[in-house]
Amino acid sequence: MGMLQRVLDRTLHLACREGFLSSSCILRHILSGLTSITPVEYRSVPGSFDRPVKDYLPIKDWGMPGNPYSMQLKWYVPGNNEVACVQSLISRYLPPELQRINSFISDEVQLTREELQCSLGIVIAVLGCRSMLPVWDEPPVKLIDSCLPITPFLPSVDVGGGHVTMPDGSNVRKSVADTVNRLQEKLLLCREDDTKSFFSLIVLWEYLLIDRFGSKSCYEVHWKNFRMLKKVLENKLVGQKRHLRALLIDRTMLQHESLLEQGSMCLTPTHRQMMINLLTLSTSHYSEVRSRAQVKLFTALDQFSYSYTVLIPHLLRNLQQDSSQFHEQFKGSLYVLLGPKQNPLVTRHDWEMLMNLWPAIVRTKPSEKLSVIRLIENIVESVHKHFPTITISLQIPELCLAAARQLWNSSPAPCFQVVSDEEVAIGMQQLEDRNQYNTDQYLALLDSLMDAMQQENLHWRYRSMALSFLRDLVHPDLPYSARTVRYFLHTLIHDSLELRKIAIRSTVFLLKQQKRAHKKILIDPLSFSGGEKAKGPGDHASNRWVQYCSKTRPLTAEAWDTPCYVHKPYHGFYCWPEVFFGIMEIHTLTISCHIWSAW
Repeated sequence: MGMLQRVLDRTLHLACREGFLSSSCILRHILSGLTSITPVEYRSVPGSFDRPVKDYLPIKDWGMPGNPYSMQLKWYVPGNNEVACVQSLISRYLPPELQRINSFISDEVQLTREELQCSLGIVIAVLGCRSMLPVWDEPPVKLIDSCLPITPFLPSVDVGGGHVTMPDGSNVRKSVADTVNRLQEKLLLCREDDTKSFFSLIVLWEYLLIDRFGSKSCYEVHWKNFRMLKKVLENKLVGQKRHLRALLIDRTMLQHESLLEQGSMCLTPTHRQMMINLLTLSTSHYSEVRSRAQVKLFTALDQFSYSYTVLIPHLLRNLQQDSSQFHEQFKGSLYVLLGPKQNPLVTRHDWEMLMNLWPAIVRTKPSEKLSVIRLIENIVESVHKHFPTITISLQIPELCLAAARQLWNSSPAPCFQVVSDEEVAIGMQQLEDRNQYNTDQYLALLDSLMDAMQQENLHWRYRSMALSFLRDLVHPDLPYSARTVRYFLHTLIHDSLELRKIAIRSTVFLLKQQKRAHKKILIDPLSFSGGEKAKGPGDHASNRWVQYCSKTRPLTAEAWDTPCYVHKPYHGFYCWPEVFFGIMEIHTLTISCHIWSAW
């Protein structure tokens, strides 16, 4: 290790960019190799190859499949010596670089772009041992109201000698995060065109915010290569999953890496500041910086539950700005709203967030730039595709409470105390309050969109977007207001074909909402055939009562209201269900003329 340190001392600050990048790569691989739990070998056979040829001929084991139940796999696990070596390397290289960056931030020294990138590369290399770097200890940020305490769920990895800290005993991740946070503010103020330094900042935010043990991107590449190699080596003719031992070891390593990435962390104030910094870079001037930062930000949104609430106030502030004067910031905000791909931020299941976000999108200043127009169209399409019918009012029946009590009293017994009746009553009251709050937010969202369309001079493209949002907000529990229904009906004769299509689709939902519930009675279909069951499909005595017959056609009002209607056309053709309900009463519409004239 002494020789490696002498090489690193001479090469980490080379003036040549290729030289200091290669030296930083060496340092990163040294720290990663010392702290990673990995298999010792990937041989195709478990035995060694140093036996005499007369006793063992290796060619005979060519293509021999591995035994997954007896792999004789040996692992490298870091011990006390490795931890001490990593501690010495961090104490040797990290504090000087952080001090150098802090001096640059405070204008005590001037660093060229290459010198700053060199220092950032060394900091990135030091974080190669992040499996031994614990997360800082801070109280979690309260994002939502919850009856349960907010606790992290992290996997435990035993690396022998414990964790690595700064020379003064402080947390390494926290020290790096504070320095990089101030550095980003400095670069945005005076060096916004230094894109390579911003790329390094994005990598640092990824390591500190997302990757606790290893790189997710490297894991995805590893998994992709494994699947490709497995497909090349598989024998579909023979099958039986007889894979090579090296392939089985690789799959074991992938399973180990996936277990390390499992779990969840609590969002702390430092995590929140990192996400805000990533959002700032996601809406910065240069497109490549925005693109890379958005990818990491979307990963962080999936990592921390309800972390999108941290970003919404900043996004609303960006949407209120002039889309022409702050074009890059506005466009970056729209890109953030469209991600992550399978669970976009603009379609999150939060009525309070939707109440603030959707009207703000509708009221943004129009832009005739093609990129912004496409993003607006993508937002409308994404909402229509990914926005489901979100629950407004949630009810917990007594059967669920009884099942919960029975489960609580079963074995093994829970480690918590039994929930009292007072706590259940408090929970039910909180549920009712939440349901009422969701209802108020839903109705306020509808009114806000209607106010934007009726009282404000919206651009035709944004009016179409607002109408599309109203269509996607249809809910079976709460019907549209008369104001919304009237607007949809007037839009049926609008000049725009696109608006008419949306109104026609929405009118179908309106009719379903206005459909009256019919009273039902229990009917025994076999009573019409004297208890005789059908022997096969087709017309028979048990379904003759629901078929039309000119001799028994209804001629009076009482005959029309008799329960002889079946909603499902296939009932009775093959057989009847065990429990069958027929319609007992048909509602008649009695609407006075003044209601029609009000429209």
